[in-house]
Amino acid sequence: MAIFQGSIYSKLMEMDTGLTVFLPDCPHEQKSEYPVLYLLHGLEANNSCWLHRTQIERYAAEHDFIVIMPEVQRSFYTDMAYGLPYFTYISEELPKICQNLFPISKSPSNTFIAGFSMGGYGALKCGLRHPEKYGAVASFSGAVDIRNALENGTWSLSKEETFGIFGNRLNPENDIRQLTVKASKENTQLPFLYLTCGLSDPLRDSNLELKKQMEFLHIPHVYEEWAGGHDWFFWDKSIQQFIKMITK
Repeated sequence: MAIFQGSIYSKLMEMDTGLTVFLPDCPHEQKSEYPVLYLLHGLEANNSCWLHRTQIERYAAEHDFIVIMPEVQRSFYTDMAYGLPYFTYISEELPKICQNLFPISKSPSNTFIAGFSMGGYGALKCGLRHPEKYGAVASFSGAVDIRNALENGTWSLSKEETFGIFGNRLNPENDIRQLTVKASKENTQLPFLYLTCGLSDPLRDSNLELKKQMEFLHIPHVYEEWAGGHDWFFWDKSIQQFIKMITK
């Protein structure tokens, strides 16, 4: 794989922002367009974390994937109440920029998005709000129930930071549980949904509750869990499993 690390200019945010990209340098067959995986980072990480902490380069090379890893700071992939429009950047502007720069597929069936923790939340939000854009979506140890965390005092961000991101209240468009209800009511055709969480992960209970809700709403998905915590050992196996699924 060829690795590019640098920055691109976002007109939407009026600034340069970091980007890490894997490109097949010796593809198994020459193609005009390649499947693309948008891979999202967590709260305390950045756009290069997948490169340094997992074997994603090897997994992508085995299947001729282009992997795009953007930077969103601590925004929770949200059009912030008092900050930058990171959700619109990730879901709308970034794909257009990358389609102009790299030979990535424009077909939803060859477009995938995944992430861990905050990035798992971001991936699910993209998939639920723009299901027509993706063939598959994955959340690994996702922060999938922000409302419950806020109400029960288990939320880790300060009041000031939370207010800057979400404002006075968590709107339904930023609530994964509410988005699944909306999708069910509207009979929305969703992409393939894959969720994982470790048996000792502190976010396991909220992920299991989301799993139960999806089952109740008859939303097709695959949920898997195995021994592990909120850590890179678990997320490395999760991304490997996801890539195997979407390349079958």
